[in-house]
Amino acid sequence: MDLIPPALIVARYFADEQVRVDDLHAEAEAAARAIGEHVEEHSGEEGALAGAMEDEKISKTLATARLREVKREDKPDPDEVEALERLIQLYADEKSAKVAANEARADLDQNTLEKYGDLTGADAKELVLDDKWAATVRDRIADEANALTLALVARIQQLGERYAETVGVLDAELEELEAKVAGHLAEMGVAE
Repeated sequence: MDLIPPALIVARYFADEQVRVDDLHAEAEAAARAIGEHVEEHSGEEGALAGAMEDEKISKTLATARLREVKREDKPDPDEVEALERLIQLYADEKSAKVAANEARADLDQNTLEKYGDLTGADAKELVLDDKWAATVRDRIADEANALTLALVARIQQLGERYAETVGVLDAELEELEAKVAGHLAEMGVAE
């Protein structure tokens, strides 16, 4: 595993499964965000979830207990009942999403571990040479080429600024200045 990291095995042999795991983790995170949004929307002193909160926090257990308590009342607040039921459902969705993501991750890890046993010498060489080292060498060469290109462009710009005026322009400027000097010398009475 030191020579061939699991990420290389996953990338080569189990890319589809990795995408599935990533999607399931994203769903679990979305479910957790949905809980946070629902709690934020319905919490506060006058919110429908205020009765279920303890120390400004709420859990599935607190929500379930409060729902039982509210349903025993003569005239339960329908908004509170709906908010509590929705919150309990969101907690259930989050749990099932996390379980699915963890199971998919465990399956992927197991398949990756089993693949180590199935690797031939040629497979191992290919993974190490092509996927691990060749990719690193390619990345470093590309980085070096980019750095050299940027240095070359900077040097060309510097030279372009230094030699922006051509010899023809400089000669014309010199002739113009020589004429002015000659004119000034003539006015002073110093002639060549």
